[in-house]
Amino acid sequence: MKKMPVALMLAATVFAGVATYTVPAQAATNSVVKPELDEGMVKLEVYFSSYPPNNYSDENTGFNGWLVGVTPLPNGQYKGTYYGYMY
Repeated sequence: MKKMPVALMLAATVFAGVATYTVPAQAATNSVVKPELDEGMVKLEVYFSSYPPNNYSDENTGFNGWLVGVTPLPNGQYKGTYYGYMY
């Protein structure tokens, strides 16, 4: 069995790495990565007129969290589900 040339293996690795990152995480409508809530963590649902940001903070409530799920609504809005902490 012939060995694959190192340059070809490197090119395949680089291509595979690039192909992995071609679709932004925001493109998914429902995230499957949902961490378990640790003690002190809060789940917050926020409604947006456009796609929700990856991170959300609210100075009024002290909430700071990250996006774990997005639900498109029939009225054109989005419901973003965030896990985070109240500070």
